[in-house]
Amino acid sequence: MQHYYEKYSTTPMVWLVRVILKPLLKVVILSFLLYLIISTFFLKTFRVESDSMLPGLARMNRVLTTPLSYGGKLPFLSSRLPGLTKPQYGDLVICTPPYYPTGNTLFNTFEPLVRFFTLQKAAPHRNPGRGSNTRYMIKRIIGLPGDTIKLEGFTAYIKPQSKDRFYSEKELISPDYEIRVEVMPEAWQSDFPLTGNMEEITLKENEYFLLGDNRMKSNDSRSWGPLLFSRIDSRVFYRYWPFNQSEKL
Repeated sequence: MQHYYEKYSTTPMVWLVRVILKPLLKVVILSFLLYLIISTFFLKTFRVESDSMLPGLARMNRVLTTPLSYGGKLPFLSSRLPGLTKPQYGDLVICTPPYYPTGNTLFNTFEPLVRFFTLQKAAPHRNPGRGSNTRYMIKRIIGLPGDTIKLEGFTAYIKPQSKDRFYSEKELISPDYEIRVEVMPEAWQSDFPLTGNMEEITLKENEYFLLGDNRMKSNDSRSWGPLLFSRIDSRVFYRYWPFNQSEKL
């Protein structure tokens, strides 16, 4: 009796694709989708890259933020889901300054991919024409829609829409935070630059006034004006690095 045998052979490249690359690709795709869901709706991490929030937050500190508070922005779209609350006085937030373009669909598509594959250490940037390519900033909300705001000696004074007088930011905002201001020369007059004074402005609907705690070294609403709600990304609620300074914010 004659026997016939079929001979099977697999090249190394086919074996590599079937046994290693295809399962690995599935894991990567599922991991990315999970990352996208978590970072869009629940939790994000950011690294502080300036001194604008000293003494509370220092350069290289890492913080946790949640889009849940104000509503997560839908991936690749300009709309966002309803949030649990609206921004409040004193909230630390991640925001995008008004001079930074955000309408590029291709850019918005690739940003989550770059952040995922670099473990949030990098993101695609475009030069906004203002000497900085930083899209995200950490600032503190000082004024809400309808408020009238003025600054005297780096301290903000707020007249809420329902009130008939100004309150200092420390009267309206809790928890307590420290404002850093360098001592000016004795002969420096109040009408000179860098004296921390600003004339009254009234915020319109969906406009917020944001400041850094390090008032002399912060790029904020004093220079680029009120910020629209659509440019507030998420609320900062916890510092997790360095570990010996971990705390709720």
